[in-house]
Amino acid sequence: MSEHCRCGGASMTERRAHRQKQMPRACPLCADRREPCQIITSLPCRKPPASLRFAQAGHALSPIPPKGEAPMAKFLNTSATNYYLEELIKASSERLIIISPFLKFNDRIRELLEDKDRMKIDVRIVYGKSELAPQEINWLRSLDFVRTSFCQHLHAKCYLNERAAIITSMNLYDFSQVNNNEMGIHVDREQEPELYRDAYEEAQRLIRISEEVRLAADKVDPTGAREPDQPASPATAGDNGYDKLTTSKLAKALGLRTGQLNEKLLTAGFLERDGEMFKLTDKGKAAGGEFRVSKQYGPFFLWPAELRV
Repeated sequence: MSEHCRCGGASMTERRAHRQKQMPRACPLCADRREPCQIITSLPCRKPPASLRFAQAGHALSPIPPKGEAPMAKFLNTSATNYYLEELIKASSERLIIISPFLKFNDRIRELLEDKDRMKIDVRIVYGKSELAPQEINWLRSLDFVRTSFCQHLHAKCYLNERAAIITSMNLYDFSQVNNNEMGIHVDREQEPELYRDAYEEAQRLIRISEEVRLAADKVDPTGAREPDQPASPATAGDNGYDKLTTSKLAKALGLRTGQLNEKLLTAGFLERDGEMFKLTDKGKAAGGEFRVSKQYGPFFLWPAELRV
């Protein structure tokens, strides 16, 4: 009688007898079912498992690690991403890298980062979609061991310390953390050293190509202004013979608050919302608007001094 594995090709009586033999090896085709066959088969299972069928169809399917072997990267949904992000920040003892196009810190993240600052942990923050709100500028400026950089065209979201990394769709932005549906993975350096190294090296590349921002303290405009007032300089001062003004200076020239001018620019189609921030449109560029980044003040908009909306 030919021997078959118990997952197919044998009678019920034969399969019951095979189980009782307790042979140590498993059928090579159905071992990934986590209940290995009890004997070595001379004839394979009649119906190969999903992993083999995918392979035969030309698709890749990651193997399930045997019991007792270290797990691979963890999948994270929105709540899991928030949990592992807080744990990653808390566990940082040497360095912490935060890469997020949009930044708006909730109270819990602020508390954790302030604690890292007290511990003199090197923290690098890279952002890149729009200018920071004055509240965020003032708070970041108070942290001595936190360095902030602006990276144009940034879309990646990644959070790393010396032990782990999170690669995710979620910005470090309080609205996203509460309202959005996000996904990501958690990578442990010891379990996935190559994947961690690739993420870390790319994070370092983004830091290198970013422009470090010297944040300037500014009063918070309760009307929702998004831009710190820029001091007169040859590049922006309309009253010194140049024809471009920052949003705040143009608003002052028009007798408006910065928040009111931003709303008018939105209505005119010169700006559009990108999340909770502003983005210059093609119409805005055609009207003479410019997006600039200052080493001292970060990103801001410039407008022709004669612009009327």
